[in-house]
Amino acid sequence: METMGVNVIDALPVVFVLYSEHYQYIIKDVLGRGTCGIVYLAEMFSTKDKTSSEVALKEWVPEGYCQRMQDMSISYKNSWESKSSIERFTEEYKALSTICHHNVVTVFDYLNTNGTYYYSMEYLTGGTLLDKLVCSKLFNEEQSTFFIKQIAAGLEAFHQKHYIHTDLQLKNIAFRSDDCIVLIDGGEDCSWRYNESQDIWALANVLLCND
Repeated sequence: METMGVNVIDALPVVFVLYSEHYQYIIKDVLGRGTCGIVYLAEMFSTKDKTSSEVALKEWVPEGYCQRMQDMSISYKNSWESKSSIERFTEEYKALSTICHHNVVTVFDYLNTNGTYYYSMEYLTGGTLLDKLVCSKLFNEEQSTFFIKQIAAGLEAFHQKHYIHTDLQLKNIAFRSDDCIVLIDGGEDCSWRYNESQDIWALANVLLCND
């Protein structure tokens, strides 16, 4: 599929099956996509205790660095850029799996299969802060304070583990069904140059979106 000269990666079809060491995943739907990946709704089956649950499954398919083959596997271009992009995805999973905090998304599993990389995480049903802003137009002071405190708590959880989020924006601030804010899609090791300023600046931009 070609769009405006950019190779857009086709999504995996419904009922496509992926396997990791301990789980089997069945694709149910596409939840979203960006220039670097596709997020699916999937059923995760435990091969150990035979339980199952719905999860979000993120597939690393950076546009321009790979292509979908006829068997639905991914073929990467042999380049330094491809290797670097995979390392960033691995770093993101590593950060999220290290952090245990109610304002940071919970991840379950990391897969190297089908020619590329995936990780599974909790399926969040409350939409994003962008969705709420579009529907509500503006938040009142009480709502804004409630949201910002939770976002700041999530960022602090990253910083305490010497990670920075790096991609804080409205669409990467999600909600559980109980309106608890959850930070998703971010994480970079900054132990060698620990600097929170990038995330603080991004948080200020989030505040301005409601101004």
